[in-house]
Amino acid sequence: MTQVLKVTSPRSEEGNDPNDSRKDRRYLKKIEEQVIEKEKEKKAKFPFVFSHEMSSTCETEYTIDGFIEDKTTNLLYAPKDHLKSFVASDMAMSVASGKDWHGFTTQGGPCVYICGEGHSGMDRRFKAWAIKHQVDLEDIPIVRSKWPMQVLDAGNVKEWAENIKRVVDHYGEKPKLIVIDTLATNFGPGSENNPSDMSQFIAHIKIYLSSEFECAVLIVHHTGKNHDLGARGGSSIEGDSDAVYYIKRDKEEDQLIELHCKHIKDAEKPPVIRLKAEVVELGYQDKHGREITSLVLSHYLTNQQIDVLELSQQGYSQRSIATRISRDKKVVSREQKKLREMGLLGVPIQSPVGMAQGVPR
Repeated sequence: MTQVLKVTSPRSEEGNDPNDSRKDRRYLKKIEEQVIEKEKEKKAKFPFVFSHEMSSTCETEYTIDGFIEDKTTNLLYAPKDHLKSFVASDMAMSVASGKDWHGFTTQGGPCVYICGEGHSGMDRRFKAWAIKHQVDLEDIPIVRSKWPMQVLDAGNVKEWAENIKRVVDHYGEKPKLIVIDTLATNFGPGSENNPSDMSQFIAHIKIYLSSEFECAVLIVHHTGKNHDLGARGGSSIEGDSDAVYYIKRDKEEDQLIELHCKHIKDAEKPPVIRLKAEVVELGYQDKHGREITSLVLSHYLTNQQIDVLELSQQGYSQRSIATRISRDKKVVSREQKKLREMGLLGVPIQSPVGMAQGVPR
């Protein structure tokens, strides 16, 4: 069966008559470029992967090394006031700027942040992050929404996808990360306690966002009344996500949190990350003369990194350290490399930059 591709005849630079383009040497080149683009669009919409293509899809690439894999749907949940939106915005700004996320490399590129609430507050968070990391916010390819999405409404998500395409045109590349903050404010008509609604929520995210733009998606969510039972709405949201993260807050210091991985598909769980919220002044005042501020997260070392740091400073070899912490020698080497990159090896254990003293281990 013959297939026909519809292309637009390019106009010549001399006039508006498409027929004049045939005199242009670049005419066939322009037609060829359109055909190639049309073929790419067809391939992107084809729902299957042939066996000879599978080897290339086996390679694991990360938006945030070890934490957020490319083209996956990820869940981050925590009770109220556990800084979960700060963690999500911290990840988004790291990816958008191409900077490491607390020692873990990112695949830099545009980010789309879908806010369900607190829009002006989100701008302050982005500004504070830029000040802390000494970058110009205007140079970072990130956008945030003016209102929430209704994910359960397929038509609404399709409209959002069309608007995201305008972001793609603006920056010249697809987003690396889309953040949905929070699930409740972007859910739309339906019930979080209905497993089928939850599954449909994830399905729409994967079809219209993650697959369409070939990027990772991070969903920010709440816990139920019983925090120990996990994300609100039952097990379906966790089971349908590629990776699930949750936040614990320090009982003694409320600005200190730990990011844990509950499960991650087809990969080793990343280490626990300790983060501390610190106040950053934005450089201007309100009408009462008070400084406008926001919070930014700083890295506190993981237990494993603290152990490697302590033993390295005591002069133990990589093999001895690996034996003492019951890990592979390659893990020790990787942790030492990260500690060197952060400038911590050789610094007294009581006062490495960005690390709390007396933090429970």
